[in-house]
Amino acid sequence: LPRCLRHAARRAAGALDRIGDGGKRLRALAKYRHSGGLSHCAGCRDAPGFACARFGGEGACPEDTHLPRSIEGRAIASAGLELFHQRRIGPGGYAGLDMPACLALLKARGVSEDIAALLLPRWEAGLLEAAALQREDKSE
Repeated sequence: LPRCLRHAARRAAGALDRIGDGGKRLRALAKYRHSGGLSHCAGCRDAPGFACARFGGEGACPEDTHLPRSIEGRAIASAGLELFHQRRIGPGGYAGLDMPACLALLKARGVSEDIAALLLPRWEAGLLEAAALQREDKSE
């Protein structure tokens, strides 16, 4: 996508926050998965709704609670690892996703480009938050 369209998609995704439905589950799932969540819970992935001790034994697994409700959101979540490999790296580390490559990948999976352009910035935000958490952990 041309640069101006990529930024337009991000502005439109920001408008979703004002409406109240802006991919919050998708963002939280990306942050959880890429900040070490899956390595901690590798043994309980086959037990949906397991109340894990990491969260005080209350509530369900974040893999379940953060699972997107929309078909498109679930498609993005299922392509999460492939999307992670489409990242841009800068001098300070992880800088974001290569949006044109991610949009092409999701289009090949049958996700509408318009919806993917609205939801991908949410996945990217979760990845950036996870990267920031990992940088903090390494500096301690």
